[in-house]
Amino acid sequence: MKQNNRFRGVTLTEIMIGLAIFGAIGASFLAFMGFSTKDLQFSSDHFSAVVYSQKIMEDIKEEVAVNPNAFEALGIGETSSSYQNLIDAQSVFFSHLQDAKEPWGKIDPMVDGQISSEMKALYKSAKDFQFKVTAKPLADSGNTAERNLMNCNLEFKWETKTGKGKVTTNCLYFTPITPKLTDLSLLVDEAAIDARIPADFLNQPGRSLLELAAEKGVSFESLRALGRMAIITEDFVTSDFIDKRKKEVANLKAALDSTPSDKIDIIYDYRIKIAQSWYSLAKACYQIVAYLQPLFSVIQADITANHIGPNKIGLIRFQQSAYFFRVMYDYFVGSIIQARYHYYSLLEDKIAAYKGGRIQLQIMEKVFDLYRIAAVIPTRPQGMSEFKSFLSRMDEFADGRNPFLSRMIKQELVYLDTPQLWMKKFPNLERISKQVTEDIPGILNFISNTAEQAIINRSQ
Repeated sequence: MKQNNRFRGVTLTEIMIGLAIFGAIGASFLAFMGFSTKDLQFSSDHFSAVVYSQKIMEDIKEEVAVNPNAFEALGIGETSSSYQNLIDAQSVFFSHLQDAKEPWGKIDPMVDGQISSEMKALYKSAKDFQFKVTAKPLADSGNTAERNLMNCNLEFKWETKTGKGKVTTNCLYFTPITPKLTDLSLLVDEAAIDARIPADFLNQPGRSLLELAAEKGVSFESLRALGRMAIITEDFVTSDFIDKRKKEVANLKAALDSTPSDKIDIIYDYRIKIAQSWYSLAKACYQIVAYLQPLFSVIQADITANHIGPNKIGLIRFQQSAYFFRVMYDYFVGSIIQARYHYYSLLEDKIAAYKGGRIQLQIMEKVFDLYRIAAVIPTRPQGMSEFKSFLSRMDEFADGRNPFLSRMIKQELVYLDTPQLWMKKFPNLERISKQVTEDIPGILNFISNTAEQAIINRSQ
């Protein structure tokens, strides 16, 4: 009988060959899966490093927005000796992460603000990462814009089972290292002022300033300086600018007093407008006073050399100009204090809660600047103690809540122990300080002594 091949069995050889083929395919598949898992893990590590890098760069941005000396406060310089770890509060960037324990509302970086072993998954992910940050200005010297740009470089590295990895990030930040450059001559139309001097200051219309200087036997530069001083001070003090600001403030205060206490949005609007009005008056007075200071230097040099004097150009007009100069200086000081008070009022809890943290920080920056200016005004001797008291209050507020602000305050308190260092760290304040503590008092004394001597000479 003929055998039916459809029912023939599988031989052992065929089974072995099949198993070998299946085994080869299986081994290849498992190897592929192993490599894919490793690649996936490496990609995950790389993504984590990018996220951590972004977190650090955002923190630096916040620090710079609050503190003009942010990189020094963070301990970041041109070189970095070693890498930092992310875990266990070993870095300022990973030490104020959460408010996890009592007392609530205040983060203790050594207790509840760090990546600790209690955060099992995050701790396991972060413990193998290290980083270092360096920064240097684009220009090493000079008052160029490049000196105010800090080139910040961040390097992240890790070494895990997936191998070694590295991520580098670079960013530019603006930090005010140099004083703000301003051309005060743009405040006034000098050509127009000079054209008015013969008629408005010397009562000699139709004559040239050069001709009048030769006729009086005085220096052209000094006569021009005296004329500019007289016309500019009188124009400013008698202008509508000051009256408008005063009326504006009075109307806003009246409206504020009649506003219900629960209308926080309206209260905020009135208060900030009052503060801005006082600040604009202080700024205008300071700019005019600063513009006039070099003119006084010219006049003082010629009077000292006996080339010109009040009796030659009119004692009464000289005294009038000196009086107006003093009025402008007093307006500057008073307006600074008023602006500081009204900006500070915007830090009240209910108003701060209404506008939010971002606006609150902007208001704080303005208040800090105004307190600094008031601290260097010689006619307000209590200014420095007021500033230190303000810093203490703000430090208590920021501690455990805003690490950026807290670091800036503690840093500035150290600066204040060495006044020269404090001035160096705030170049714009240094310029203002020189004018209000050295130049302007010298001018006021010069005006007083010159006018007094002129009266004595005249009486003799």
